[in-house]
Amino acid sequence: MLRIAPIEKSTPPEAEALPARLYAMLPRIRITNLLSEVAHWTLFTDCFTHLRSGETAADPRILMADLLADGLNLSLTRMAEACTLANLGQLAWVADWHIRDETYALALRRLVDHQQREPLAAIFGSGFSSSSDGQFFRAGGFGRAAGRLNAITAAIREASSTPISPTALHRSTLR
Repeated sequence: MLRIAPIEKSTPPEAEALPARLYAMLPRIRITNLLSEVAHWTLFTDCFTHLRSGETAADPRILMADLLADGLNLSLTRMAEACTLANLGQLAWVADWHIRDETYALALRRLVDHQQREPLAAIFGSGFSSSSDGQFFRAGGFGRAAGRLNAITAAIREASSTPISPTALHRSTLR
């Protein structure tokens, strides 16, 4: 019988304390303020255009509340209860008319393109490959197709014969 002894912890105490020191250096900021600041830098909210008119959302803060709810897997009902900015009807209207697969893809492309222009991004390569835990995966490029699927919609699409958009997911969370 082969026995392998567990590896003993070998992290120096100084390294154990480093994460707490680094987090203490970061400013405390609300996620809504961070999202608003990124929107100001990149104008990614302009990608979420009205389905018929092509206009941007009248109040980008409501759009960002919808995006935040989607990103947190929070129903629009719960988001409406949590924020004072908009009621359920307003959140649902913006989600139904402005948030679609193609608008997510455009916004993601804009965010990735903006990130690639930052000097720090050059240290990590050209953006055509991805490395995670030492594994190498080819990536599609500069955000072009990166926003088409996420973990939720990919799993649903595998189980369903009809495509489901984030808008349909929003509608299902209203119940």
